[in-house]
Amino acid sequence: MKRVNELVIFIVGPYRAKTPNAERANIEAAAATAFETWMTGVGAVICPHINCRQAWDGPIPTERILEGDKLLLSKCDAVRVTDSDYGASLGSVDELVLAKQLGIPVLYSKNQIYDWLEDFRNEERAKRSTSSEDQCGDIPDSDRHIEEVSPLWDEKESVSDINSTASQLD
Repeated sequence: MKRVNELVIFIVGPYRAKTPNAERANIEAAAATAFETWMTGVGAVICPHINCRQAWDGPIPTERILEGDKLLLSKCDAVRVTDSDYGASLGSVDELVLAKQLGIPVLYSKNQIYDWLEDFRNEERAKRSTSSEDQCGDIPDSDRHIEEVSPLWDEKESVSDINSTASQLD
């Protein structure tokens, strides 16, 4: 059984754009979304906008990069969509269709991540309770816990604060 700190979330959002500034804005939006997602306490976040940044204009064909992204997405526990206009991105739409086909939850906000994590914890508790009772009889509650990961996200922080932090790292 997985714990919250073993869950992996894939970031979906547009990458390419008509201008270099718009493309940079898409990458920054994805990076900010990834940072916000990391701060919820999940185990890992995959942000293809950052993972594949150097490959887009290099020798690796775009189709291969997009197929690799879909492979990574298929291994994830959930998808988090950026606030950007993902509907204008064929790649983003394809990734969302794939996630829905695979039954991977699609989340659009930090609050939806927290709700999803709470549902996950409750489902895991129920599984552990049922499994423990079936196999071992009564087990003390202290042995039935699921590791709780406190969210690191400060509600007072804004995305602009995150963007500022991200730009300082460049």
